[in-house]
Amino acid sequence: MIKFRDSFLVDDGESPDSAVDLDQLRDAMTSLHARFCRGLGDPKRLLIIVALRSSEKSVSQLAKEIGASQSNASQHLGLMRDLELVTARRVENNVFYRLSDPRLADAVDLLRAIQIDQQRGEHATRTPDRNATIAQTVQSRPVGG
Repeated sequence: MIKFRDSFLVDDGESPDSAVDLDQLRDAMTSLHARFCRGLGDPKRLLIIVALRSSEKSVSQLAKEIGASQSNASQHLGLMRDLELVTARRVENNVFYRLSDPRLADAVDLLRAIQIDQQRGEHATRTPDRNATIAQTVQSRPVGG
C-alpha cells in the first residue's frame, strides 16, 4: 500500500500486488500539497520567503526584517524547516536559513500577481505572455511595494 511518510511516498509492502493505487497516490499528493500550503499560510512566513529570496540570513536578521521577535521568527522557521521549505546551517551560536528551493519565492510572486489582478478586478484568464509580464513586474518591485 502506498503511504505518505516523512515527505515521501513509500510502499509499505502490505498490498497484495505491486500496482500503484491511483486513489492512494492522489490522496498522498493532495496531502503533500496541503502540507506545503500550510507553510505559506501565515503572513510572517510569506515575509520570510521573500526575505530569503536573495541570500541566507540569520534568525536575528530575519526577525528584524519581518518585524517579529527572535522567538516568534524561530517558531516560524522551525515549522518551515519541518515542512522542508527552508534549510538551516549553524555557525557557532548563529543559525542561518535559506530557501530549500528558490522556486518558493516564485510561487509567492505568483500568488501576489493573482492578488494584484483580483484587486484590479481583472479576469483570471491569462495568456502565457501576460503571465510572464505579471511575474516580471512582481519580481522587479521592492519588498513591501
